[in-house]
Amino acid sequence: MAHRLENYREAFRNLVQEQKVVMIDFYTPLMDADTGWGKEEYFYDDAHPSHAGYRKMGETATTFFKKQLHHQ
Repeated sequence: MAHRLENYREAFRNLVQEQKVVMIDFYTPLMDADTGWGKEEYFYDDAHPSHAGYRKMGETATTFFKKQLHHQ
């Protein structure tokens, strides 16, 4: 499963570059850098975000959009 996910992420990164669009990285803030797996507090299981996970995604999106506004 992890291999498929990485293949999907790579294909998506390539598509973003080809289409010249920006992408919000939700993956990195939710993952444990030491294990490569999602942080337990952010997931109900290995795939679905918990309330805390969605909260973190919201914080990540807010930070992203604020940076975009300041760069215009």
